[in-house]
Amino acid sequence: MLTFQKTITDYLKAAYGADVIVKREGPYAVAVDREGRIIAKSTYHGRVLNEAVSYVAEKFYGGVIKLIGEFYLDETVNVEGYSSKVCW
Repeated sequence: MLTFQKTITDYLKAAYGADVIVKREGPYAVAVDREGRIIAKSTYHGRVLNEAVSYVAEKFYGGVIKLIGEFYLDETVNVEGYSSKVCW
């Protein structure tokens, strides 16, 4: 039986070197790092995506975020250095 930690690690390995994975768990969007630690979890999906972007910008000075599932953007997702929309 796989633990949550093992499952997240497998996701990250399968995500082509993702630094962060954002996935759906019921009504929640959940962002986890390479070690499986939860970065953010909320029903406000835009907020979770912003936390994931901030995390990779701060920790890796840019990086790969893998999205799994559908998200409801309740706020603007800000990517530093981009003045126009970023495609997700």
